[in-house]
Amino acid sequence: MIDFASVPATIREPLRAALSSREVRRIDRDPGAPASVILPLVDRGGAAHVWLTRRPETMTRHKGQVAFPGGKRDPGESSLEAALREIEEELGFPRAMIDVLGGLVDLSTASGFLISPFVAWLREDLVARPSPSEIARAFCVPLGAFVSTEPRPHFWRGKGITRIAPSYEVDGEIVWGATARIMMDLVRIVRETMRSHAL
Repeated sequence: MIDFASVPATIREPLRAALSSREVRRIDRDPGAPASVILPLVDRGGAAHVWLTRRPETMTRHKGQVAFPGGKRDPGESSLEAALREIEEELGFPRAMIDVLGGLVDLSTASGFLISPFVAWLREDLVARPSPSEIARAFCVPLGAFVSTEPRPHFWRGKGITRIAPSYEVDGEIVWGATARIMMDLVRIVRETMRSHAL
């Protein structure tokens, strides 16, 4: 029986193959502002971990929320270029040290963004240097914390309506909304990959 609580770092190449074999759905006609995020994975003691950030309370949008490194695309940028620029600006991870494994499906959000997510693998010795204006906290947690659990409902008020969004609780933080939905996509692929490779 596969133990999803610990995702081995040896999943790196099988995960790359799994992502490359999938058709990545890109949404061309959407009124949302184009944005990109990157899901940064890293080997910590032989287990795959993922970096997350919490936005400062001073931000006008998504304040205090947990998110992947990312943001709006600049004019003339590709979605991948935007993701790599944002992780360097927010966490100080140089693009040359980032191995992009592949992309996930685009996600249209209730807050008016069209997000293109990418999965990447970082060098183990990289040290996060969060930008204080954009990041209140940067933290790295086992990927197994997501893969071994199911999301729970999170209730929130938006545009005068009580809404329900998926959520996870990790390291004392609530991961919900678009970030949780993107993670759910990765979790499905990781589980399939672990089963097919008996990891």
